[in-house]
Amino acid sequence: MDKDTLQWMGDISPHAVVVVDVLGTIIQVNAKTCALFGYDRNRLLGQAVDMLVPVRLREVHRADRTAFMNNPGERPMGKGRDLWGRHQEGWEIPLEVALVPVTLPEGPAVIASVIDLSVRKDLEKRLREERDEVTVTLYSIGDAVITTGTDGRVQRLNPVAARLTGWSEKEAVGRQLSEVFRIINEETREPADDPVRRCLREGHVVELADHTLLIARDGTEFGIEDSAAPIPRDDHTFSGAVLVFRDVTAQRLANQQLQFLAQRDPLTTLYNRHSFEQHLDAAYHRASRGAERHALIYIDLDQFKLVNDTAGHQVGDQLLVAVARYLHGRVRAGDVLARMGGDEFALLASDIDEDSALALAKDI
Repeated sequence: MDKDTLQWMGDISPHAVVVVDVLGTIIQVNAKTCALFGYDRNRLLGQAVDMLVPVRLREVHRADRTAFMNNPGERPMGKGRDLWGRHQEGWEIPLEVALVPVTLPEGPAVIASVIDLSVRKDLEKRLREERDEVTVTLYSIGDAVITTGTDGRVQRLNPVAARLTGWSEKEAVGRQLSEVFRIINEETREPADDPVRRCLREGHVVELADHTLLIARDGTEFGIEDSAAPIPRDDHTFSGAVLVFRDVTAQRLANQQLQFLAQRDPLTTLYNRHSFEQHLDAAYHRASRGAERHALIYIDLDQFKLVNDTAGHQVGDQLLVAVARYLHGRVRAGDVLARMGGDEFALLASDIDEDSALALAKDI
């Protein structure tokens, strides 16, 4: 992935985006990052990302970053605990951060998608301390909010929640939450646990599992993130629960696109060298246990430099795309085809004997 692609992805992201190399140096930010932390873009580029972290948390942040770079993978940062950023003026900002590893021409890096939780944190505090103001609060925030009684029946539902669920407040009040707030696991399509019942049972804030989908009344699906918190009484019992959720469909699509770009060659869309080496390493370990046999086929275009020199790089790129398309049409389902760089390609043929591998190479 190149820096122009990173900048484009940052510009279309609905959240602040910070790109950091393995040493913790900031190499790209978008405009939302500058607005969130109060810095000019030129003031951030080339600086240590620690400047965006409160002093009290910098050692923890460095340890988290090192752990992530040693075991990269798309995942949230600091799951289950509070994360904080530092504004230029010195105040702290509650954050949620999702991390995606990428490979740049300069080496490995990580893209951090940063969400400001200030409004959400303020809401949770107000709901605990000012229950009488719930109705006003519900109608003035950007997140979707549903409140229920201890029996799980809907008591209030704000306009954002109405839009996402497809139920008006008048229609929803009195119904069981499971009827209004239908959620499933995005990957298994199985019903997800009711977060309100769980928070009332466990007595603390709970969050939805990753990859949760909300099924609206008309069947529209929204990727969501949420948390449910019990509403305490003075006698240490609960009067009900508040469910706060937001639509993260665009964010998930952007993260999926980032992950795709991190694994693929931008010209041919075949796997890149880094991804191919990961597949090759996994295949080697499977074969070393004697369970499977695989073949590695290396493909090089002879005299490709002549094309670039005589017809230009644009024509050369067109040729590479055509070759990639041709090769992709010759390989079997489950095989891994990659552009290793320049005019070099590689094919990992899975679960194949030597004669069949030779025949495949000859056919190509």
